Amino acid sequence: MDVISSPVLISKEGKWFVACCPILDIATQGRTEEEVKENMVDLIQWKTLIHKNPTVFVLKYIIRQTNKSRVY
Repeated sequence: MDVISSPVLISKEGKWFVACCPILDIATQGRTEEEVKENMVDLIQWKTLIHKNPTVFVLKYIIRQTNKSRVY
């Protein structure tokens, strides 16, 4: 598996952390720096992997997002 590095810029804007990856033309936000990093990883995976097997990847993404929103 090839590994490709892309710069991700993270800044704090008010109460939010914002991350962007200019090479992939994507951006996301989070309440903490850790959350914005996790969101960026999810977004990069979605952006790069959806082309390989869109149906399976989208289903896995939906399941993961559903599990994150559960209240215990």
